[in-house]
Amino acid sequence: MATVEGLQATAPSRRTQRAAVAATAVRKIDSMDSASDAESESSHSSEYMAWSATVRHGWTLPCTAAALIAIPALVAEPSRGALCQAAIALCSCVSFMLVKRFLAPALLRALVSSYSDGSLTPKDRYRMSVAVTSMAHVMVSVPLAWRAYNVPGLWLDEKGDGGYQARVFASSEESYLMAAVSAGYFLFDALQCVTHVEEEGVEMLLHALASFGVYSFPAVSPFLHSYSSFFLLWEVNGPYLNANLMLQKNRMTSSFVYPLNAACLVLSWFFVRIWLGSQYCLMFWRDMLRFLDSPPAEATAVHSALAYFYLAANTLFLFFNVYFLWMMIQKIRRFYAEPAGEGEQNKPRRKRDFLLRPEAPRLHLD
Repeated sequence: MATVEGLQATAPSRRTQRAAVAATAVRKIDSMDSASDAESESSHSSEYMAWSATVRHGWTLPCTAAALIAIPALVAEPSRGALCQAAIALCSCVSFMLVKRFLAPALLRALVSSYSDGSLTPKDRYRMSVAVTSMAHVMVSVPLAWRAYNVPGLWLDEKGDGGYQARVFASSEESYLMAAVSAGYFLFDALQCVTHVEEEGVEMLLHALASFGVYSFPAVSPFLHSYSSFFLLWEVNGPYLNANLMLQKNRMTSSFVYPLNAACLVLSWFFVRIWLGSQYCLMFWRDMLRFLDSPPAEATAVHSALAYFYLAANTLFLFFNVYFLWMMIQKIRRFYAEPAGEGEQNKPRRKRDFLLRPEAPRLHLD
């Protein structure tokens, strides 16, 4: 009798326990469903935010470019011709944006297998697309600079103040077109460095901003077109620099083309930027100091302020040329000094060590 009463007493408790377990399971399922719904809503929200940021980013860059390219036109020479030149520079900037956004990825997918097979990081894909855009600028700007450099009126033999004034204020249709196209590209480069400062680095950001400032005013006014044409010829070694990056990302550092391209890069860099560049830099400094000491009649306060800016920018560019040459030589020495053993091949790359250095092979662990 006691046993039956005990079973009757324990039955409700067991039913209560089973009900509690079932209720707990239902609450867990409900919480999982709510978490899943929240995660789905958050993912949709993040996708929408990313999409809207992309739209805003796509509109912001051209608008910023239009505002920045209009400043030199309004400051230097607010005329219809200056605004037309600013419009050409803006079209150049937008064109290079389109090249990087559409043409560069299409060419890389068609010509570079590692670009489309997923083996490259987003940072490497970005660098390769920028390299293609830089190559497009070289193909356009170097012929324009060479054509403007050979205009007889820009470079006169120095005869008192005649040669000095020609080198400072002489201009031509060829030099205007060269300056406008290059100002648009360097504006595009500056915007890319601002939005991708982690990939580009502070030194490249300073280089891009200084380059845009240097070519924006010759694009809209007859000021220093002669020196602008020569210093733009520094871009002649751009193909070797871009080819060096492409060889690295395609695992072609063991090919004979890699050291040959590196040698051409260093030799052209030294000959054009250091040897010839230092001579023209000295001539530029002499003309600018003479300009500041006795400005001609057509000079304004804006030209005097620009002269100090150009002197500082020229010094910065000369420092960058020597610094980058030293970095290239050091990386070449390390490249050939390291043994080709298995441990060295699998050694990870150092941060920002991308110039003239072999790419470490990826290990696929299944």
